[in-house]
Amino acid sequence: MKKILLTGLAKTNFKAIELLKSHYCQYIDFPLQKMQVCQNIKLPKSSFDWVTFTSSAAVNLAPQKIFKLSKNFAVVGPSTAAELSTKGYTPSITPKDNYSAEGLIEVFKVFKDPLKILYPASKIAQGSLEKGLTELGHEVIRVNIYQPEEVSVNKLPDFTDAAFFSPSGVDLFFKNFGKFSLENKKAVAIGKSTATAFEKHFGYMPHLPKESTVAGVVQTLL
Repeated sequence: MKKILLTGLAKTNFKAIELLKSHYCQYIDFPLQKMQVCQNIKLPKSSFDWVTFTSSAAVNLAPQKIFKLSKNFAVVGPSTAAELSTKGYTPSITPKDNYSAEGLIEVFKVFKDPLKILYPASKIAQGSLEKGLTELGHEVIRVNIYQPEEVSVNKLPDFTDAAFFSPSGVDLFFKNFGKFSLENKKAVAIGKSTATAFEKHFGYMPHLPKESTVAGVVQTLL
């Protein structure tokens, strides 16, 4: 029987567990981090042409005021779009295939006139998105709204398959358990950015779902 290790945030793991319950397998809720909202967030008062989100966590933890600062939303992929829909908003832009900061930058190349873009982000997010959009001639205002906090874990449980839902989750798994912890295991990453972090640490590419969603990960695991 498959024993599936779920390394995502509690909310993400819950979604995966609900999908796994109807299948013949065991699932292990094993979050490695939780998200903390940053203190004293200073939000701009002016409006923006676009607001960009690069993770479901950013959408989930964004102050409500952020959604009032623009009528146009761009998201990195289907999972982030689904989270945005729970807030009552529909993204106008989602990359077709490349669900990453690079994919979002590519989409924004169609705009010839300079845009004012708000980027609510994780405190540890790399600067590739704002750098790429700025190089296209757009004004990017980044606001750090949350940061991951490591969850204390004791030992790695027995498992056959592992699911990874963010680059920071991969980083923490490698930090805690090392390069050889996934020998003879099947690893699935939700998207390109997570897979890239995985390859950096473990030296090979994990399995990728056809769709970068929790449901897509579950289908690939099974």
